[in-house]
Amino acid sequence: MNIKEYFEYHIGKPEGPQLEYKATPIPSHTIAQILASFANSEGGGLVFGIRMIPIDKKNIEGLSTDFNMKGMVQKAVGLMEPQPTVFSDYFDHQGKLLFGIIVEKSNTPVLVGGQTYQRIHDRTMNVSSPGYAGRPTMNYREFNDVFTLLENERKVATSSKKRFLDHYNSTLSLYQPLLQAYYPADITAKVTTQQGKVFNRILFASCVDNFETYLSSLLYEIYLAIPNTLKSGESLVKVADVLACSDIEEIIQMVAANRVRTLQKGSVKGFIKDNEQIRILEAINDTQIKEIERILQIRHLYTHRNGIVDEGFLVYFRGEFQLNEEHQLSLEQMLIKLEYLVNIVSVIDGKAVAKYGLSTQDPA
Repeated sequence: MNIKEYFEYHIGKPEGPQLEYKATPIPSHTIAQILASFANSEGGGLVFGIRMIPIDKKNIEGLSTDFNMKGMVQKAVGLMEPQPTVFSDYFDHQGKLLFGIIVEKSNTPVLVGGQTYQRIHDRTMNVSSPGYAGRPTMNYREFNDVFTLLENERKVATSSKKRFLDHYNSTLSLYQPLLQAYYPADITAKVTTQQGKVFNRILFASCVDNFETYLSSLLYEIYLAIPNTLKSGESLVKVADVLACSDIEEIIQMVAANRVRTLQKGSVKGFIKDNEQIRILEAINDTQIKEIERILQIRHLYTHRNGIVDEGFLVYFRGEFQLNEEHQLSLEQMLIKLEYLVNIVSVIDGKAVAKYGLSTQDPA
């Protein structure tokens, strides 16, 4: 199939059931989901190097050849079962180099990770087990306010931010059937049941870990969009680690994950210092750094000390707690801290999209 002729005919049309534009490369698993949705519908084309801007306008930006798009497509096709018929290649359009992928309609359902995706209007939808089940309705205004925030933040989001928000939505939804059994009616009060305390610690730690996962994933998206950024900072990796990776995409994922290790030790300032890609965004000020570090210390206490205050924790909370005291967050305090991280992610994500031209995902 002639890739250039196919996309020369389609470029200029709005995104729809058989067409999607991306400004920059996206992870292989996301490519696989989009291609599977086309294959399970009427077939379609995905083209890289074109940015959608408001009112259905498009900006032909072109695509760097620094990253192996063909290798990413090959990996994406390998994630689909059964594998549909796929064509892909670089082509020139108005003096700019673009990369197009065409997938034919499949006669049998194409799955990605055991999930079925379909193209509905201009969106790729998981129709077997949607990752975003929508906002639950709860009898607590504070919970509903957070769910509204998560819903609104999905409207403009990188793939990394979307997964971050979905995790929070799914995690907080777990409280719905347990509130009456384990928690006081007043969510400003401390939890008294042991089950409630353990549940709080586990879910809070999971949500804070998800903040670190977001930053690692965002670095990965930045490296995909602008491979030259990978050359800055300390990017050295061990030969054994490289040999354990199946392709360059896995190596880049590994580098991004390694860059978050200073954050896992509670040093937000160290993480920003070591990662120029985040530092130049100027998205987090010193006051916010201190608050994020305190949140990370609570996570560490819940994960490794079952909430019992130690001397390391007191360094960040001088005069606020006693050694060996049991630390607890009320549901209201927990929601406030998680909402704080959501707002931090929103600022970082917006500035990263503007700075690096990252592709944003559909809100569905």
